[in-house]
Amino acid sequence: MKTLFVSTLFLVVYLVALTSFTDAAGLSDSVALYFSLDQANTANDLSGQGNNGKVFGTQLVAGKIKNGFQYSKGTADYIEITDAKGLSPVTQITLAAWVKILAPIPSASTFICGINADETDRLNMGFYSANGFHTNVCAKGAWGSELNVVDLKDKFVDAWHHVAGMYGEGGKARVLYFDGKEVGRDTQFQGSVTLTKLRVGRGQSNFDGWTFNGIIDEVYIFNRILTIDELSQVMNGNVTAVESSGKLATTWAKIRTIN
Repeated sequence: MKTLFVSTLFLVVYLVALTSFTDAAGLSDSVALYFSLDQANTANDLSGQGNNGKVFGTQLVAGKIKNGFQYSKGTADYIEITDAKGLSPVTQITLAAWVKILAPIPSASTFICGINADETDRLNMGFYSANGFHTNVCAKGAWGSELNVVDLKDKFVDAWHHVAGMYGEGGKARVLYFDGKEVGRDTQFQGSVTLTKLRVGRGQSNFDGWTFNGIIDEVYIFNRILTIDELSQVMNGNVTAVESSGKLATTWAKIRTIN
């Protein structure tokens, strides 16, 4: 009887784990970039897409999941990918990360952004001290309106929050998510943008710094919009990714513990 109970319990645990793995596995083909930010001065892309970043400054500290990178206001702390792959052009995209803004709050700061070679196409997800959670998109040099969620401006400081921006739903929508819940949307994402350069923790163009003051962890970029269930898996660190080695590809499950 004891043996039967143990076997049954093992089977239940196995099936739950398998279900979680199967659900998360659907994300693996869509990951364009993933930084765990667990090692100092290292921003290797664990998605298998080869979008490795160059680290400027930053300090390794305790993150939301294991470690994260702390950025300092007024310094050149950021990560840059100069030849982004799989994002040209973008008709759908999801940006996601865990962030903690520290005082003093910059007037404008960037979580994740992308630009093309001549900066006529730009996409930014960040924070305005006056307007709260923020995003803007520019295509072919034409300035697009900003989407701001003002009532969140006092909730970011000194606390971990998961932020996500999804662009291209229904071909047009820009949608912002805060801790897994939709908090704002509009229809100002028209057509597509081309993103060849990506930055984490710095503004989308050379004429605005938008330096970040705080900690960023678990940075993801997907080449499509996600469902709410998929976004929940990303928040909880339950995502699979693909590592390529020569002509072989192996899939691994990343199930990590939230602090």
